Amino acid sequence: MNKLKLGCAVVTSGNARRSREDQPEDRCMILQALAAVPARLFEAVVVVTPYPEIMRRARDFHFAALCSALPGSGIKRAVVLGLTGLRDCDGVMFLTGSLPTPGADEVAAVAEAWRANPRAFPKAEEKGPYLFPAWFYRDLLQAAL
Repeated sequence: MNKLKLGCAVVTSGNARRSREDQPEDRCMILQALAAVPARLFEAVVVVTPYPEIMRRARDFHFAALCSALPGSGIKRAVVLGLTGLRDCDGVMFLTGSLPTPGADEVAAVAEAWRANPRAFPKAEEKGPYLFPAWFYRDLLQAAL
């Protein structure tokens, strides 16, 4: 059996605001999300964001970066871009860069649960990560469009 290819998309839409209005999208939260990704578990990792600074920081982690246009363009667009960027994967995990992020152990546990049963949706906490198997991509894209 071939090794299952799992991708990871860290998405941020640019709509969230937390404590400081002069800080787009809580830079600390996005950096925590990037640090929580155990890259060795993924075929590819993409970061979808409207912010050039976050795109540069993604490259610091050796992750691909996709521009989701303008801040406020919405999480749906970010999901479409992330899924499109990882369309060759058998499953895609999504982490949100504007919410408290699970730790690397939680991310790894969800990835391993999916590898054990690739047709399932592994249970995740409310904050994620969210993992979708390839058979669900069409429905996910339709919901996001």
